[in-house]
Amino acid sequence: MFLYAARQPILDSDKNLFAYELLFRDSLENVFPEIDANEATSKLIESQLNIGVEDFTGDKPAFINFTLDTLLKKYPTMIHQDHIVVEILETVQPGKKLLNECKLLKEQGYTIALDDYIHQPVWRHFYPFIDIPFECEKKILK
Repeated sequence: MFLYAARQPILDSDKNLFAYELLFRDSLENVFPEIDANEATSKLIESQLNIGVEDFTGDKPAFINFTLDTLLKKYPTMIHQDHIVVEILETVQPGKKLLNECKLLKEQGYTIALDDYIHQPVWRHFYPFIDIPFECEKKILK
């Protein structure tokens, strides 16, 4: 069985490499396959457990997309908090379950990013736990 992932660089404001976003792929074609986001995340995490995040990203953190389901199943905690940024997928709706998971992850030392979210007043409850908000389009990090 082959495991594939795309590695997208994330740059800081000086255009220095800050991190990589790891994206699930199921072949050498660099396109997101027609699969459920939960399955994509679980397969990407599985590949990182088998190979190691550092083999993909060196000394840079890996931004990995998580759905609410994969957050509730504690998938982020399968990788050490120094190696990943927990990126909450844009399709995840804010709610009490998500807020609780963000609190727990922060208590464990994880860095949390919101991925392409659309600002709504309810997100203000999350801001104390969010380290990196990507509103609408990814911006260069400072």
